[in-house]
Amino acid sequence: LWSRGLGDVYKRQKMNVLVEEFRDQFQAQAGSAARSFDLVTQAQHKAFGSLTKVDHVVFKQNGYIALGAQEKGVEYDAVQVDHTQCRLGMWVHEGDGKEKFSDTHGYGQLHQPHKAVHYHVQQALLLSDGNWQKDASLRDEIIAEMNQAELTSNQVLQAIDQMIDEKRH
Repeated sequence: LWSRGLGDVYKRQKMNVLVEEFRDQFQAQAGSAARSFDLVTQAQHKAFGSLTKVDHVVFKQNGYIALGAQEKGVEYDAVQVDHTQCRLGMWVHEGDGKEKFSDTHGYGQLHQPHKAVHYHVQQALLLSDGNWQKDASLRDEIIAEMNQAELTSNQVLQAIDQMIDEKRH
């Protein structure tokens, strides 16, 4: 009877050890899964940031193409939208950008320069309707507008980077 009691104690101790080992392994796996989830989330944020930058660069490229075109074509039409209607704008104002990044400081820093890029590209196109071929001052104004578009574009790209960095920390 006494040896039987010792056997039960031994079994309970062994079971406790097994449970403790399982708990340790489970916690290690949970920690690993959490780290993996964090890395995947960071990769998603970086991908979102990269795609928004590409959309923004395509907008500017369409502006340059429209400036160089003899006729108002698809590229001209593509840059006639406001800063909430382009792909970056929709991402920021309605889509994943708003959902995932609106709590960042960079998100707030994005709106004004993004709006300014649209304004300056559109102003350059308006000016290009004039006789810029024969008017040096008009050419200078067009160039100044595109320079401003580039300056504010850099601020847009910096704000996107800032949003991604803020989510990482």
